[in-house]
Amino acid sequence: MAQSTAIQWCDSTVNPVMGCAGCELWTKSRKTCYAGALHKRLSKNPGFSPEFLRPKLFPGRLKKAAAWSDLTGRERATKPWLNGLPRLIFVSDMGDALSETGAINEQNEPLPGGEVPFEFLKSEIVDAALSDKGQRHRWLWLTKRPNRLASFSNWLQEEHDLQLPENIWIGTSVTSKATLSRVADLVEVGHEETTRFLSVEPLWEEVSLAEQLDMIAWVIVGGESEQGCDPKSFQCDWARRLRDECATAGVPFFLKQLGASPVEEGTPLKLKDSHGGEWNEWPSDLHLRQTPFSEYDEEVDVEIIYQPPPSTTLRKESYILASDIDVRPVEWLWHHRIPLGELTMVDGDPATNKSSMLIDLAARVSNGQEMPDGTPGIDGGVLLLLAEESIRKTVPLRLEAAGADLKRTAVMRPSLSLPDAISLLQDAAHEIGARLVIIDPVMAFLTSNANREQPIRQAMTELKEFAERSNVAIIMVRHLNKGGGKQSLYRGVGSIGLIAATRSGFLVGHAPDDPDMRVMCHTKSNLGPLAPSLLFEPIPADNGSVRVEWRGLSDYTAEDVLKSTKNGNNRLEEAKEYLLEVLAEGPVEQQKIKSLASESGLAWRTVERAKEFLGVRSSRNGWGPGSHCVWQFDQEGPEASDT
Repeated sequence: MAQSTAIQWCDSTVNPVMGCAGCELWTKSRKTCYAGALHKRLSKNPGFSPEFLRPKLFPGRLKKAAAWSDLTGRERATKPWLNGLPRLIFVSDMGDALSETGAINEQNEPLPGGEVPFEFLKSEIVDAALSDKGQRHRWLWLTKRPNRLASFSNWLQEEHDLQLPENIWIGTSVTSKATLSRVADLVEVGHEETTRFLSVEPLWEEVSLAEQLDMIAWVIVGGESEQGCDPKSFQCDWARRLRDECATAGVPFFLKQLGASPVEEGTPLKLKDSHGGEWNEWPSDLHLRQTPFSEYDEEVDVEIIYQPPPSTTLRKESYILASDIDVRPVEWLWHHRIPLGELTMVDGDPATNKSSMLIDLAARVSNGQEMPDGTPGIDGGVLLLLAEESIRKTVPLRLEAAGADLKRTAVMRPSLSLPDAISLLQDAAHEIGARLVIIDPVMAFLTSNANREQPIRQAMTELKEFAERSNVAIIMVRHLNKGGGKQSLYRGVGSIGLIAATRSGFLVGHAPDDPDMRVMCHTKSNLGPLAPSLLFEPIPADNGSVRVEWRGLSDYTAEDVLKSTKNGNNRLEEAKEYLLEVLAEGPVEQQKIKSLASESGLAWRTVERAKEFLGVRSSRNGWGPGSHCVWQFDQEGPEASDT
C-alpha cells in the first residue's frame, strides 16, 4: 500500500490481496505483468506473497488506508487532472482480490477451495469504504474477473442486504478483442449509482468500445511497458479511435501512457520515458487526461487540438439546471443564529469577552448541551484557532471553567495561515468529528492584506468550501475599527469581503445600562430572521479563569451598543429616573409602564433592571381574566442608596 503513487490516474494504492491466480499478462510463454515481476523479485519480503500465483490475504490494510487525509477540494501539483476530487485509491494494483484459485492466508496456509473468501472481501473492502473515514475517499477496485465480482455483489445482497457502496468504483481490464467480454460482465454488476471504469492497458491490438460505453463512466488507455520481455507495439491511432468513441458517448477519456513501443503513422516513436508516460513527448492531439466528476479536463499550458463537444455530459458539469438541484434544508449549530456549513462573524471591541462567550458555546457543542436561549444544541468536536490566548495558560482554564469536554476539543497551532492551511484544518476537523471551528481573531491567520478585496474574497471562498464540505460551522472573530459613524455591519476591521462572505453576523459589546453586562446582537442573517439580542455576564470561575452566565433576552440593538460605546450614555440611570417619576403617585399597571417606556425610547430589559436596583415590588391584583400586574414602591419608598 502506498499513500502516494506514480500511477497517473489515482492518488494512492492499497492491496488487501497480494498476488493473482493468473491472467493473459502472466502465462508460461509471456510474463509482462509488473505486479508479477515485483513479486518474483521480492518474494521473500513479508509484504508480498511468496509466489505470485498464490494470492495472499493481508487483512487490515484498507482500514489503515481509510484514515489517510481527505483530498476533496485539494490541488495535486503533479496530477492536476485530479484536482478537487476525493482521494482516489486504486484497490489491488499488485494482484487480483477476486482470484479463485491458490489463495493463502497470512500464515501462508491454503484456504478452503483456494479462492479469496467473500466474507474477507466484505469485511476488508466494503466495510472500509462504508466507515466514517472511508466514505471520504473513492475506492477504485480493478479486477480481471468481473464475473466473480458479480457473484460477490449478489452474495452481498443476499447475505448482508447490502449493495456495493457508491464510493467503490468497479473496473475491469481490456487488453485485446478476446477480453472485451469482460466489459459485458462488468455492466451487470452493481446498481444505477455504481461507477464503472475500464483500464484498457496494456492494449495489444485495436479494439472498439462504441457499443459498450452506455454504463461506463471512465476509460483509461495505455500501451505496454517493458517488464522483462519485448513489449508489444502501441499504435497511436488506437488511442485516437477510443478517444473519439468516448467523446461521442460523453465518457471521460484518460490516456495514461504510450508504452515502451509506440508507433505513429507506421514509424516507431523514440521516447526518453521508457513507459511512454511523459506526454510532452506525445503527439499533441493525444494530450487528454479527463476524469469523472471533476472540473479539470486538460493540462494547462498545453495546446489541445481535440475537445469533446459541448453537448456531452462531460461539459455539462459547468452548470446545473435549477430543476435538477438537490435542495437541502438549512442546518443549524444554534437555531436561527449559527448555521452549519457556513461562515459566521463575531465583531466587538477588546475586553467585551467575545472569546469567553465563544468558549462557552464550544463547551456546549463538545457536550451536546442546549444553547443559551434554550434551543436544542448539537453534539460534536470543536477546533480552535486562537492567536491572542495562551494555549498553555488561558485556554485550558477557560475550557475547564465552561465545562468543555477536553477530549473533544482541539487547539491548532497558532503558526498556521489561511487559506494555505485549510487542508490541515479539514483533516483535523475530520479526525475529531468537529461541528464547530472558531478562528479568533481571523485577521491573525490571513496571509493576505485584510484590506485587499480580491485576495480576501478568495480566502473566504476557500474557507466557505471547507465549511460546506465538512458541514461545520466556522465562527470568525474581528475587532472593531474606529469608524464610529458606520453602521454596525461595517464596523469590523478589514475588507468588506469578510462580512460579505458570512451568512450570519453578531456584534458583542457592553450593555448600555450596565458596564458589567454584555450584549450579543444579531446583525446579519441570510438564512433566516434576525434572532433577539441576548445578555451575558462574565464572572470569575473557581479555577481563577472567567466564564459566562447568560441572562436572557434583551431589546438592545447593535446600534444601541455602539451609541453607548461612543457617547458613554447610561440608559440605566434614565430608566431609574423614569420609574421614580412614574411610581411617585403610587401603584401603576405593568402594561402602562411598558407602554410609556416604549414611548420614551427605553428598552424593557433596562426598565426591569432599574426596577431591581430601586427595589420596586410587583404584585397581581385579582385572579383570572381581568386581573393585572402592578408595580409600586414599598411604603418606605426607594432606598436612599439607589436614588
